[in-house]
Amino acid sequence: MLINLREYHRPNSLAEASRWLTQNPGKSRILAGGTRLLASADSSIEEVVDLQSLPLNGTTFEGREYALGSMVTFQQLLDSKMSLEMAGGLLAQAARSRSASKMIRNRSTIGGELASGEAFSAFAACILALDGSVVLSGSKEETVQASLFISQRSAFLSCGSIITAVRIPRFVEACGWDLQRLSVIPSAKPILCVATMVCRVQDSASQVRIAIAGGCTVPMRLRILEQKLTGTALTEEHLKELERWIAPLLAPPADIHASAEYRREVAPVLVRRSILRSWEMAG
Repeated sequence: MLINLREYHRPNSLAEASRWLTQNPGKSRILAGGTRLLASADSSIEEVVDLQSLPLNGTTFEGREYALGSMVTFQQLLDSKMSLEMAGGLLAQAARSRSASKMIRNRSTIGGELASGEAFSAFAACILALDGSVVLSGSKEETVQASLFISQRSAFLSCGSIITAVRIPRFVEACGWDLQRLSVIPSAKPILCVATMVCRVQDSASQVRIAIAGGCTVPMRLRILEQKLTGTALTEEHLKELERWIAPLLAPPADIHASAEYRREVAPVLVRRSILRSWEMAG
């Protein structure tokens, strides 16, 4: 509950929204779906800037990229025919895992999910695995790689910048994608999420992307492992040999759902399982 909320703004342009955010720095927040913000106990928040009136809820295919507006809800993403076609339905699967409640999915937006910096976000892991990028509007419009945005989220959003879209490249090679989500029950907060992409040329992997949510304080790519697997045949025996590389790359948090040690223990299993499924799909 926002106990110190004093002002509500509903701008009609991105410039107006950015102006409201910068006029009261540190005390203004963007209101997208509100599923996290309205439940916040942050007493520093005095103003909210509602983005509902801005045209940010479209999904389009532009050139060789899919563009998803930041105000697209997870239910819209799940219902979209385009998301079912995109990356083998990987983002639709991530949208379904956002919440067991359709009511929550109808309010939660993809921009809000990335802006929140949720460490266990399956959606963020999928965006990383798909080499996605984030479009920001503030004093200027810029497009940054999702991996850079997620690692430096606070810096990008500290100057009145607003997430306006997420862009996903369309892959023309033989590719496969997979999402592994581990939780006590399907509706519970995940213990760990792993998203992978593998592009295959005959019997070797031409591209490998591995992203993990819950392995650190923010979702991240396992780039060292990606490099080791690119150009190889991804057999189960080969992947088991490389499992020892994964745990040292992680610094997982501990919470009521799992200890840091448990997350390190199960991460190699989920990574291997996800890569094998992506490899098989690509073939």
